[in-house]
Amino acid sequence: MWEQDLRRLAGQGGYREGFIEHWLSRLLYWDLPWWVFVAAYTAFAALVAGAWWWVRPVARTVHRG
Repeated sequence: MWEQDLRRLAGQGGYREGFIEHWLSRLLYWDLPWWVFVAAYTAFAALVAGAWWWVRPVARTVHRG
């Protein structure tokens, strides 16, 4: 709140939303073409598949005694 008041006093424009909401939305929601997201998701899926292949999960047995 103080930041927006100080910005207005300095003649600058304030945010429409709160400070944290403004920067968090800029961090989370990127304005990029759709193919960038497809490429990123595909690369991440390939990394996950590679990790499963490289470090295979092992079934553990549970001993009840």
